[in-house]
Amino acid sequence: MKKSPLIVIAALACNIALGQTASREPIKRTDPAGGGLSEPSGVYEGTAILTVSGFPAVNQIWRIDLQAHSCPECLPGQYFLTGTNFSGADFGRGFVERGGVSGSVNPNGQAFGLNFFAINCPFLNPAGDVGDAPYSGSTWGGSFGETVGVPLVIQNGAMNGRISGRDCFGRIVTADVWLRRVSTTPPAASHSIVGTYQAAFRNSNGATGGGVVSIKQTGYFFSAYLPGLGAALEGIMTGPTTAAIRINHPCGAAIETGTLTINGSLMTGTYSGVSTGAQGCSPAGPVSGSFDLTRN
Repeated sequence: MKKSPLIVIAALACNIALGQTASREPIKRTDPAGGGLSEPSGVYEGTAILTVSGFPAVNQIWRIDLQAHSCPECLPGQYFLTGTNFSGADFGRGFVERGGVSGSVNPNGQAFGLNFFAINCPFLNPAGDVGDAPYSGSTWGGSFGETVGVPLVIQNGAMNGRISGRDCFGRIVTADVWLRRVSTTPPAASHSIVGTYQAAFRNSNGATGGGVVSIKQTGYFFSAYLPGLGAALEGIMTGPTTAAIRINHPCGAAIETGTLTINGSLMTGTYSGVSTGAQGCSPAGPVSGSFDLTRN
């Protein structure tokens, strides 16, 4: 599929401030209780037509996981959704928005306040929390978004309609989606590594550093800025004590990849990539590194 070469990174983000995580309340399925909407939990996949302001529309494949929760305050037949994941806009080079979903679905299937928030904005846009390009990325279904379109409806094993808002650069984004439920069982809740850590970094060329790292997470996706490296990471939990990580480093010729191992309050990461050799960076060529994160 063809993607705009000018768009490098984008993400759908949150109605809550970036970095806050969805509540980790125990999951409990709800019953329709007189409503006409069947239980919407599951994995939805399908086509999205994505438009970012100033660039042509592109066709993509999206995945959205939904998990219904108990909701004593909800109307009969209404569902509350939270603690779930999505993988959406893909702009090449492995830059994909990843985050969580929260909100409600009415008895007629229409999304009510359904919000998609990217947890990996620091990775996609490491400089986005300062200056004139603060993290934005509030993206909503239906009339809660920024552009007029078909309401977002989740009904009869399908999710159709419009999602719109802002990406991590504050640009207007619109996605018209046609997704089908491919599984009625969303992924299980992931181990949480949210917290503040003291970090120590080192690489194969003898460079060292450190600093305080704050990890944000929703579902099995997490992200953080790494001040000791002047870089940012994103990760996907692959088990209770393991994760796959990627580092967006200003000295890297490409995204650096690696793994993270969790041992109680200590996490150890290793990564490798290629340095550009720019001023202030490691010499041009292969480079590897590691870091320790100790929970405060």
